[in-house]
Amino acid sequence: MKMSFEIESVKDAEELQKVFSLLASKTAEFAVAASEATVPDLSEKATKEHVEEMDEDEVTSDTPDLTLTDVKRVVKKFDGGTKHPAVKNVMKSKFKIKALSALAEDDFAKFIAELESCLEEDDEPAEKPAKATEETDEDGYTLDGLRTLIRPVIRAKKNKKVKDILQTNYGADYITDLDSDDYAAFAEDVKKLIKKLDL
Repeated sequence: MKMSFEIESVKDAEELQKVFSLLASKTAEFAVAASEATVPDLSEKATKEHVEEMDEDEVTSDTPDLTLTDVKRVVKKFDGGTKHPAVKNVMKSKFKIKALSALAEDDFAKFIAELESCLEEDDEPAEKPAKATEETDEDGYTLDGLRTLIRPVIRAKKNKKVKDILQTNYGADYITDLDSDDYAAFAEDVKKLIKKLDL
C-alpha cells in the first residue's frame, strides 16, 4: 500500500509524527499479544503426552529388526570371536548363555550394545579373524567331525534339512560359518535329525 502526504506547515509535520507514533505503538501491542497467545485446548499434560508418543514412534521406527547374523557380525569383530574374553564375559555373566544360538531375539539389541561398548573400550579391536580350518570347541567337536556327522544326511539327499538347521538356529549358510562354540549344539541338532530320518 502506497501512502503520500502533503506537508505545508510545521503543524502538518507534527500531526504526521503523532500518526506514526500511534501506528508504532499499536504494532508493538499486537506483537506482544501474539507472543503471549496459547493454542486453545492444548494443556501441558497433552503436550507432554504428544511428545512422549513422538519419542516412542521415533524409537520404534529407528530400531531395525535384528537377527542372529547381525549379532555374529559384531562378535566377529573381536579377535577369536566368542573365545575373546570380553565376548565370553558378556555371554556368561550378563546373558547366562553358552552359545550365541541360545540368545533370545529380544536380547539381540542389548547384546550388540554390550559388545559395541566393549569394542570402544578396546584400543585396537581386531578385524574379522581368518577362520581356522580346524577349530575345536570345549566338547571336542571339530569342523571335520561335523562334516563326518552330516555325511549320512547328505547321502540320503536331505541336505536342505541341514541347511535349514544352520540358517534357523545359527544364522549361517554353511558349517564353515559356524562359531566353534556352536559346534556341540549343531552336532546335537544333526543327531536328532539323523534319528528322526532313521538314517
